[in-house]
Amino acid sequence: MLSPSARAALPPPTRDAAPARTARAALAAAIGALALATAGCSCNHLVPFGLDAGAPTAPAKTPGAPSAEAPPPGAPSTPPAPPAQSQDAPKAETFATPVPQLDVGDAKFSLTEGGVAAALITDLDDDGDQDAVLARVLPDGSLTLLVATRGPDGFSLAPLATVDPPAPDAKLATSTSPTPAVAPDGAGHPSAPDADAPVRAVSLGPRFGAFVARFTSGDEALPVAVALRLDQPPRVLERWAVLPADGRVPGAVSLAVRGADADGDGHVDLVATVALAPPQGPPSSVDLVWLDRPSGLSLSPDEPEQSIATLADQARGALGNAPGDALDLADRALQLRAALCASSPRARLQVGSARGVRCPRSKGAALATAVRAAALAKAGALLDALDAQRALDRPGLDVTDKTRAVVEGALTAAAQTEGVGLRKLGPLAAEVDAPLSMRDDDTLLVYTSPARKVDLATGASSWIVRQLVPPIHDPLGRFTVGPVRRGCDGYFAPIIDAALGPQSAPLGHALIEPVEPPSGVRCPPTPSSFAQDTGGWSLLGWAPQGLVAVRGAEVRVAPLDAHGHAAGPSFALRSGALAPAPIAGPAITPDGRIYARALPAGLLVQTLGPGGGARLIRPEGWAALEGSVEALALAPSGRRAVAHKGAALYVLDW
Repeated sequence: MLSPSARAALPPPTRDAAPARTARAALAAAIGALALATAGCSCNHLVPFGLDAGAPTAPAKTPGAPSAEAPPPGAPSTPPAPPAQSQDAPKAETFATPVPQLDVGDAKFSLTEGGVAAALITDLDDDGDQDAVLARVLPDGSLTLLVATRGPDGFSLAPLATVDPPAPDAKLATSTSPTPAVAPDGAGHPSAPDADAPVRAVSLGPRFGAFVARFTSGDEALPVAVALRLDQPPRVLERWAVLPADGRVPGAVSLAVRGADADGDGHVDLVATVALAPPQGPPSSVDLVWLDRPSGLSLSPDEPEQSIATLADQARGALGNAPGDALDLADRALQLRAALCASSPRARLQVGSARGVRCPRSKGAALATAVRAAALAKAGALLDALDAQRALDRPGLDVTDKTRAVVEGALTAAAQTEGVGLRKLGPLAAEVDAPLSMRDDDTLLVYTSPARKVDLATGASSWIVRQLVPPIHDPLGRFTVGPVRRGCDGYFAPIIDAALGPQSAPLGHALIEPVEPPSGVRCPPTPSSFAQDTGGWSLLGWAPQGLVAVRGAEVRVAPLDAHGHAAGPSFALRSGALAPAPIAGPAITPDGRIYARALPAGLLVQTLGPGGGARLIRPEGWAALEGSVEALALAPSGRRAVAHKGAALYVLDW
């Protein structure tokens, strides 16, 4: 809606452009109208763009309707020559700088305040006179769309819409082009279509047009496009805007709008082309099509999924010989989805008042995610590869077994097999949920009831009569922890009395990562969907500073006091730092330098601190062993591990 100040600036009807009509011309027009009225009428038409059933259907469209666009990043500034328009298509006028006066057919129209930046000229009311929809720029830089309808007494002016900037600090751009030449009598301002103009008008086809406004925020271009149905009265069909990059997908985003019969039904459809140019690498673009349907505009489900899938397929094809190119292509696919889809908090496109477009579950994005993980594994970035692999479990992805196999194959190929020994230690039922730990490199503790001690050199075992403190415990041996869970405030591990065991009620919890519940989810109570959600976190152990957990390359500490109570917010260790020590945990050395994690592809061994790194250990015959790893213990030396896999214990040496 127009502000009171903008409405007050509307000029009164002008009388300097009244059409010169003769009685003969008026009589001829009346006879022509009567002849048309008495001709046959076919009323079984579809109603385009949700118009009332009594409204006229748009005439058959003219192929090659021009495009309303802000040039994509890096494109030349000179616009292409517009194609020929049919007599029913509006005439588009664009000015490098706003002008106070406009030629509308054989008449002239003037504004009392502000200037016309662009106009769509057509016969809105089918009375034989040319009318116009104007983009007016006021002195304060605000942009409004006005309807100038020609009548017997001149032009009447009415507001249509306000074009708001896409960000609070965004301003309508000013042209750097010279002001168009003005005739000596001040009567004419030649049209100056220019990509540098603040607003451009483009004819999209019969009865359809668009304005593209060029807003800027700092050095960032933020185009806004408005598509119109040019009936009487005209109305806005759709609005698109590019949002700032701050906190969203980085890069320059361009926007183009054109009319085309995308589905071959004889009606003009709207096509919005969005191009994303990342800070590095080539741009990616997608055509989003809004189809003309009797009930209104309907976004075609083909895009952006088709463009994402194409990039993902190209990435998979490059994975074998050019993993670097595969990584770039996969990133482009994922960034394109993040920039366009409503499910992404980093979306750059706004449609109407909504952020992004609705996207279905994506096989293309799932494949791109898998290829990204595989490319990182091939490059030796194992922790980053594992993070990318974990992303396959995010909502919105349609993941198949074939897609997961892309990652598993790359991780298997990246594993170290030479110099890795494997031997079977003895049977242990797969259903036994028994933690393991290693007192030294030759002594294994199995936390059955009662516990067992196993000599790794001889394989001999003996029962331990006294009760053992669980592998992860506080420095005084009074508390232990349960598995990581998700609650209303984030991911946490419950604190448990070690003497009472895991079935006892938690005494509290250690918050590992604070996370807000998803939008629209009521919490508390804790939703059932959180039951299996660990956030990818694995517990490493308990140090004097608190509980230590790991996810990919990130190691976090949840501070706890001597009573197992929270002693401050959790924090991430800086890159290259050692874990707090001494630390009590089954798969981390007491000095906090080396930890191990079991993966389907093998055993990940990570060395923290200066000179650290990750490697994947996979002994010959590992894949043939049945079952998954139920428990894992790492020796204090960091060179030996014992795994409970399937129904047996196995010793790995490297």
